[in-house]
Amino acid sequence: MTDTTIKDLTIWGINSVFDLCIIASKTLEAEIYAKRKNFLLQLRC
Repeated sequence: MTDTTIKDLTIWGINSVFDLCIIASKTLEAEIYAKRKNFLLQLRC
């Protein structure tokens, strides 16, 4: 069974914790690529 509790938690009632974690992960990935000066990053949505 998969625990979906994180998808039900929200910040200020509008942003799910799950979505914020996805955004944070993609932001961190972009920062790492920028630090390495790898600007030909293939964006994944």
